[in-house]
Amino acid sequence: MFKVTLIDESQQKETILDVANDEIILDVVLRQGYSEKDLTYIDDDGTEVKFATENEIGCIWSCRAGACTSCAVRVIEGSVTPIKESFFLDKDQLEKGYTFLCKISPQSDCKILLKKEDDLYE
Repeated sequence: MFKVTLIDESQQKETILDVANDEIILDVVLRQGYSEKDLTYIDDDGTEVKFATENEIGCIWSCRAGACTSCAVRVIEGSVTPIKESFFLDKDQLEKGYTFLCKISPQSDCKILLKKEDDLYE
């Protein structure tokens, strides 16, 4: 199990999930969110806040196949399974850590910035 920290800069929230190295991170978010297990983030005052749906952690998704780009994220620390080829990501974007939450599994503890689809088109 690895600690995966999902960071939603727009909502100033961090969610920490335990994810096995053979699990797709988005699947864990959805499974835990819909089953109302404890998803948490640390509030500005240090309080642990719990919530139960993927929208509250700012996780945007649509096709779950890496084809729509709505779940684009940026890995800023640690490692995930690499996407070797992508119609939507060029070599430079891949080198900067951009990937799709629906296609990756953690390979170490990692930190991931959510909601990065707009960055792909800048």
